[in-house]
Amino acid sequence: MSGSIVDRILAAVADGLPANDRSILAVSGGIDSMVLMHAALAVRHPSQLAVATFDHGSGPHSVKAVELVERTAMSAGVSIVLGRGETAGRPSEAAWREARLGFLRAVAGELRATICTAHTRDDQVETVLFRELRGAGPRGLAGLAAPADTRRPLLAFARRDIADYARAAGVEWVDDPTNDDRSYARNRLRHELIPAMRAVHPEIEADLADLGERAARWRADVDAIVDARIRFDADREMETLEVEHDSLRGLSHDVLGIIWPALLARIGVAADWRGTRRLVAFTTGAASGQRIQLSGGWTVYRRRGGFEVRREAAAER
Repeated sequence: MSGSIVDRILAAVADGLPANDRSILAVSGGIDSMVLMHAALAVRHPSQLAVATFDHGSGPHSVKAVELVERTAMSAGVSIVLGRGETAGRPSEAAWREARLGFLRAVAGELRATICTAHTRDDQVETVLFRELRGAGPRGLAGLAAPADTRRPLLAFARRDIADYARAAGVEWVDDPTNDDRSYARNRLRHELIPAMRAVHPEIEADLADLGERAARWRADVDAIVDARIRFDADREMETLEVEHDSLRGLSHDVLGIIWPALLARIGVAADWRGTRRLVAFTTGAASGQRIQLSGGWTVYRRRGGFEVRREAAAER
């Protein structure tokens, strides 16, 4: 187990996992997550870990992957929780991601543990570029580097580093053939667009990673200002947000366009630029009793003393 990349990844995982709380390792059976599990077992006692694996039912490789994860976890004495997705039709990337994330959050809540994923630097580069192409602002461009409850101890490492660790440590994994399916947008970006950009600008990946880091720092600074300057009450569980009007009074449209996405994020709402622009106009021009709709079933109400954001379902409770 000698070798600099092994030592560096072990140190990063030891530093990145919660020291005292239990960790939920999101393990798919692929090389990244199997390296995460191997490293976590080297730096934490099995009682501090649990493995969550989600079977998308996407083919024979999915069955092999689940079997590998179960076998590895059980041989190490780590508890494992298995989730299964719908197999009918062809789910989108977003549907797969949301199903997996919902499963992980449910497991983390039940076990009162912290989610830990095996996202790498390459994943961050792809996320930043994908969001840039969709016109995301600096908040969205932070990507996987944004402050979050989820831990990502491998985020500083490239996929080639993960492969080097796997070879050095004898880690077993199952390749997912859907990662080569060019009908998925992220795979086209990974296998076609980024290589083409690299041919023109060899430092493109480093530049995108740096962009994400700078955006994450900007996002953290904005969140700190919101906490210090804006009076609000956010309840993520009840899906409600109340903001005092006086703390927003006098702010320019540009500033409100930065403040509102940070406030909405407190209840898990990701505001696009269209919704943000409408909300800014509503903030400066709405009368008490008026309301507007945001995407995702959210409604913003103008109250006498400020603004209330909530899901329609929450209003019926």
